[in-house]
Amino acid sequence: MLAFQGWSDAAESASMALDYLRKRLGAKLVATISADEYFDFTVVRPQITLDHRGARQLSWPDIRLYVAQTPPGSMDFVFLKGFEPQLRWRRFANTVLEASRSLGVERVISMGALLSDVAHSRPIKVIGSSSDPMVTVKTGLTPSKYEGPTGIVGVLQAMSQQQGMVSTSLWANIPHYVAQTPSPKGALAIIRKIQLLLDLEMDLSDLELDTQEYQKQVDAIIAADDDARAYIADLESRIDEEEDPEVMTIASADELASAAEKFLRELSGEDE
Repeated sequence: MLAFQGWSDAAESASMALDYLRKRLGAKLVATISADEYFDFTVVRPQITLDHRGARQLSWPDIRLYVAQTPPGSMDFVFLKGFEPQLRWRRFANTVLEASRSLGVERVISMGALLSDVAHSRPIKVIGSSSDPMVTVKTGLTPSKYEGPTGIVGVLQAMSQQQGMVSTSLWANIPHYVAQTPSPKGALAIIRKIQLLLDLEMDLSDLELDTQEYQKQVDAIIAADDDARAYIADLESRIDEEEDPEVMTIASADELASAAEKFLRELSGEDE
């Protein structure tokens, strides 16, 4: 399973889902892909932190590989997480897939989340694609109809499929107006699809509680502002009028930016 922080990780939903799974499954760090060859450090910068003594610590945006070994007869899990690299994608993808083959990986599941023109009050929908048609049937996955520029997640999915691995991509649609708030609701939606896909039994009650609290907090913020309520009500109405409610409409970057700016202006009272 893989997830990358950055544009394909709206509200940190994909990376949160991966972190949740790797921790619950007891995955251990086994390798690190050095950032030097694949990152532009003016885009994703190293971080300075202070330890308990106040000493400065430098950390680099490396990409990490984890393995969770399960009892004999069960499947093992490999997790890949890090920031999306900016450089040498083809070489990077070949490095990742070579490591995957050496670990005996047979199935690749990529996780992502996109900002969409949807309402937080509605269930998070997950779309995607798979090289195995049965996956779509089993999970009730709404096939993605997207064509156009892709990120490293799309590159790895396509290349792993070309090399004979079963490749599945899962994308949660996240309301654009709560993009800056980490979304356990989005992470939960992705994990539930993975459970269906892998017949993975796992108690998600803690994540469900986090999702309920997240929902309450967003509801409270919206309820406190008349303009915000009107905006969300209009959004809900447009969603409900869709001919096929299972089809996610991904707005363009310009449309999302315009809607977000309007929403923020209304909240700040600039239009008065």
